[in-house]
Amino acid sequence: MLIEFAATNYRSIRERQSLSLRASGQINPKDHPDHLLQPSDKSHGGALIRAGVLYGANASGKSNILKGLNALSEMVKGSDQFKLDKNIPFYDPFRLDLESRSLPTVFEIDFIAKDGHRYRYLVEFDQKTILREELSFFPIGGRISRAKNLFRRVIGASIDFGEDYRGKRSFTILDNQLLLSRAGLESLPSLTEAYRFFSTHLFCLATYLDSFENSIVNKVSKDILSDSEYKQYKEAIVSLVKAADTGISDVFVEETSDPLLNFTGRLPSKIKREIVDRFQRKIKTIHPILQDGETIDEAIFDLEDESTGTVKFLGVVTYVVDAIYDGSIVVVDELDKHLHPLLTRMLINLFHSSDTNPHNAQLIFSSHDVSLIDRELFRRDQIYLVDKGIDGASTIGRLSAFTGISKVAPLMKWYMAGMFNAVPATNSSQIQFNFEETSEHA
Repeated sequence: MLIEFAATNYRSIRERQSLSLRASGQINPKDHPDHLLQPSDKSHGGALIRAGVLYGANASGKSNILKGLNALSEMVKGSDQFKLDKNIPFYDPFRLDLESRSLPTVFEIDFIAKDGHRYRYLVEFDQKTILREELSFFPIGGRISRAKNLFRRVIGASIDFGEDYRGKRSFTILDNQLLLSRAGLESLPSLTEAYRFFSTHLFCLATYLDSFENSIVNKVSKDILSDSEYKQYKEAIVSLVKAADTGISDVFVEETSDPLLNFTGRLPSKIKREIVDRFQRKIKTIHPILQDGETIDEAIFDLEDESTGTVKFLGVVTYVVDAIYDGSIVVVDELDKHLHPLLTRMLINLFHSSDTNPHNAQLIFSSHDVSLIDRELFRRDQIYLVDKGIDGASTIGRLSAFTGISKVAPLMKWYMAGMFNAVPATNSSQIQFNFEETSEHA
């Protein structure tokens, strides 16, 4: 479970901004208690929200907090591949003041891993160097405020291992690599579950990218081809696609034996695998053919024949199903893009119900669909507001921080009226069309 993520000096985020999933004490405990997760150990702290949505104007920075979480995850999973003296690809500081351009970026995360321990992890880095890396944990049954050090690493000094650390202590690590990444390469008992949180239990989806369809192929191939292991996954995915009124009755993956995939050149093996994953498997959908209301046959469609919304929905629900069965976290930038609002609500409610979410999965997403700002769908501490100041720096707040809101106030209308900020300050007087000049050249 994710407790909190914070970023400093990353993209539009200059000062430290935090995305906390702690339930707010300003909300009545009787307000949608089913929307909360109750951690199992006192060291975990208080209740957490099951789902959260970020709102803000275009370019306000709501995507950047989610990109920061993804950047940290990708660093942990892949920094062991960074070459000597090469730039850290995730260093992207705030560029709208001269000082910040050369200052380090800091990522901090507080989470509960599958071993039941609560961890805190911090990474501070600049363009070429990991300046600081720290991992601590809370002993199960211990006091909330007493985190214990597993390791601290500061550039120019030897690694400080805590008394509870178990595993190898001698490492050859480049200045641009993370120690936690090594848990993906070798047995490091004290680091394994913290690493696995990023590698296995955190899904960050950029659904607006062209590469998202490729990730669908890889994910669906795993969850649908291996029927013996993932049969329940497939059944859940297909049931959701049916429930969305797509007209699809089934989904399967077809493997092709395209002779063009018999490589003759000296391509690196990694590139070959990527090409095979992209073209060797094709997702197919089945639609019933009806006559007088009865199914008499079926038609098979390629995925590219489906609507953009159907492709998006299939991709998202594949990750959602995996997360719900495993109790993982799904982070989606622009969840509502190409989806009908009722489909977005259906996905959110999967996480809110203990019947469909018994393993405490979480959903975090950004949206422009203001119809979701609804007291029936979200508690006020589940709605985050991202704003950008005149200096270009993003700030993150929660709707629960606003006081004096009537219990019957239409939150969507108040938001659209700018009562909570985080909306674009449009100015029609700045729009210019020079029709006179255009007509002269017609």
